[in-house]
Amino acid sequence: NYDNQIRRERTIRGMKQKFENGYIIGKAPMGYSQSRVNNEMVLTINETGKAIAKAFKWKAEQKLPSAEIAKRLQKMGIKIREKQLSRIFRNLFYCGLLSNSMLGDKIVKGRWPALVSQEIFLKANEVLSEVHPSKYNNKRENEDLPLKQLISCGKCGTMWTGYIVKRKNIYYYKCNTKGCKCNKSAKSMHSLFSL
Repeated sequence: NYDNQIRRERTIRGMKQKFENGYIIGKAPMGYSQSRVNNEMVLTINETGKAIAKAFKWKAEQKLPSAEIAKRLQKMGIKIREKQLSRIFRNLFYCGLLSNSMLGDKIVKGRWPALVSQEIFLKANEVLSEVHPSKYNNKRENEDLPLKQLISCGKCGTMWTGYIVKRKNIYYYKCNTKGCKCNKSAKSMHSLFSL
């Protein structure tokens, strides 16, 4: 238990330091491609990202419903569901900023190109707030699973969640996609991020 506690603290410390320096952990959101240059993760805006930038402008400037935006994107060959669009429009990542529970109320400038300006981002969110006022907070924090919703499955790309095997008191990360069955022990995952 003592060893696990030390590892967990090192993992959290290492992750917090990365976030404070504007780095992401895990897979970048839709619209960005990842590559390694000189052992550093570099993000670039891909074709899907350019289409998402248009979607932000349609929402901010034309106040189009998300269903209409999803239809326009589909005509461009990009399949994004209406609910997924709402999450995209609310994600600070797209205007080049990083927010995470480990940073508290602090927001830092990310080390990636912004997909849209902060002005467009705020306008799009104003339009969303008028139509769908936020009624809930879906963040469920667990100090024993700090990577939850930050890492994604290498097979299907779904963000991982976590669970505990109570009889062993061991935490695991897992993919929720039916039939994928990917899971890893929290101990082995945390060791990858320890300083």
